[in-house]
Parts: sequence; structure tokens; C-alpha cells
Amino acid sequence: MGNIRFRAWDNIHNEMFFDALHGFNGGIFVDTEDGYEEVGGILMQYTGLKDKNNRKIFCGDIVQDGWDKDNIGEVTFEDGSFSLGIGYVECLLVQAEDCEIIGNIHENPELLK
Repeated sequence: MGNIRFRAWDNIHNEMFFDALHGFNGGIFVDTEDGYEEVGGILMQYTGLKDKNNRKIFCGDIVQDGWDKDNIGEVTFEDGSFSLGIGYVECLLVQAEDCEIIGNIHENPELLK
């Protein structure tokens, strides 16, 4: 099993950081040119899976079903596993290689409406 990876959405600057750490004090730290810097935001865990375009899938990603383009859902962590809500909740492991990331809930919330 690989390292647990996170990315973070910075609520203040409306920016996604792809190398983030959860600090002991509960803070979120992101890698910047000047070293790690604490930001106010939301931490999202990497699922360990990739979509059909070989892009890493994180919680909070919005993905489209590869078989039915009308099925769009958000990647979440529920009941001990990563899930994909696309009309119904399904284990992401089953669908990952057929799905395509089309956005995320912070930059593209309109995709879920």
C-alpha cells in the first residue's frame, strides 16, 4: 500500500494545492515555494485510484460514468470505503477505470445540479 496523499482547497484564495498535509494541531499545510504554509481550507484524500485518463481520483472530485454520460457524481468516503454517487451509491473501486474526472466540488459545484 502506498503513502496516503492529500490535496487541499484553500477557501481564502480559492486555490487547489496538490501536496497537502494534516498538521497535529488540526491545521492544513500546503507545499509552496517558501516551504510548507498553513492554509484555511478543506483536506481531500487520494483514493489510490485513477480515472480512464490516468488522473488521480480524490474525494471531492466530480466524475462522469464512462458508460452513461448522464450519470455524474461526487467521490466520497462512506462506511469505510470510497464511494461514487452516480444515481446510486457504488464502490468507486468497481467504476474507477471507466470514469472520467470532470471537475471538483469546490471549483465546479454547478456540475452536480
